[in-house]
Amino acid sequence: MNIHRFTAVLILSALAAVLPAQQCAPEEPIIASVSVSGLRRTSEETVAELLHRFVGKPASEATPEAVAAVLVGTGLFENVRSAAVPDETGKAARLEVTVDEKFARIALPLFYLDEGGASGGGAFIDANAFGRADALMAVALFAPDGWFASAAFVGNRAGKKLRRQTLAAYLADKTREDADIYGDTLRRYRSRTVGAAVSASFAVLPFADAEASLSFRETAIGVESGSIAAPAEASRTISARIGTSADAHSWNGTFLSARSIRAGVSYAYALVGAPYWEADLRSAADIPLGAAFRLRLRAAAEYAPDAPAAVDRSPSAVGISLLPSDFAARSLAGAYAGAEIRLARFRFGTLSAIAGYEAAAAEGELIGTVGAHGPVGGIRLYVAKVAMPAMDLTVARNLATDRTEARFGIGMRF
Repeated sequence: MNIHRFTAVLILSALAAVLPAQQCAPEEPIIASVSVSGLRRTSEETVAELLHRFVGKPASEATPEAVAAVLVGTGLFENVRSAAVPDETGKAARLEVTVDEKFARIALPLFYLDEGGASGGGAFIDANAFGRADALMAVALFAPDGWFASAAFVGNRAGKKLRRQTLAAYLADKTREDADIYGDTLRRYRSRTVGAAVSASFAVLPFADAEASLSFRETAIGVESGSIAAPAEASRTISARIGTSADAHSWNGTFLSARSIRAGVSYAYALVGAPYWEADLRSAADIPLGAAFRLRLRAAAEYAPDAPAAVDRSPSAVGISLLPSDFAARSLAGAYAGAEIRLARFRFGTLSAIAGYEAAAAEGELIGTVGAHGPVGGIRLYVAKVAMPAMDLTVARNLATDRTEARFGIGMRF
């Protein structure tokens, strides 16, 4: 037998052995429906909507790990168990899911202390409003120089073209002090602000959304005893914004793992004062490296070169710790790179330490163009089963001005 004939015999023998096996292999069932048990407030339709991505897919894709990742990532569920159960034909299967639902209504005391003084109040958050995985929030803060109140509703629609809708309103009445990079007051006046906004995001890609919003803001200027360089005119605007965003997140029981980016441009049509445009960018990455350590990266910017002084923004708008809390600028940008490590774990929460380096740049009518950079550190306490810090102490050293900024807070920052 020559070599070619021998090879042909081997191939035919292999095909004869494999083809019958393939023909006899059982067909994998397809997920046709979803059932959920263990729910208290959340509707079964809401969970089925979250898990709709598995419907029409082979049962092998609806692994317990994949199903748990979707539901645990919402922050509403834990101890997720699942199984794909075939029907009598073996061609279709029902995805049966059992969950433990977390308590989603939270009342938080708020207290903040920094070089600008103390403020306190409270917040109420329902992360599962109406049992639809929507969010409802109300916040009130009071300080010796004034007060602030806001309310917001966020409708989440996983798996739909319309992903998210937001309605928000806020009121504020306070004596505003705008400081420079050294903490010296450059401007002081009474500011009364009312605003409202509506926004929506739409799925354009599996990993990215398009955003659109419309907002109204009015800031009245009051000149009182002790006022310094108060803005010449008030501001009343209607703004339209378009943008895009992408995010992914999960929680390992200690730290949130998140990667997100958001960018947009807006135009403010002036009913009182001058019109202006602005651009914004925010990006973040939290990367856990094991159960007790994660890397943290941040970058953010708000650019509005023609905005009036009445809408100058503070460092918190871009997450900056290096600058005085009363610092104000038309445009701000900042970046942070650092790490967070778990120090201790208790029944009621987790204590961690943060350390990193921060850089910032700002521009404004009275401050010109300034920069800052330096180390940032602190400690945080996370309440059990909540991914956001309930208490934090942050200390930052601005090497450009040789100043130290320290902030203490109880409750989330708004």
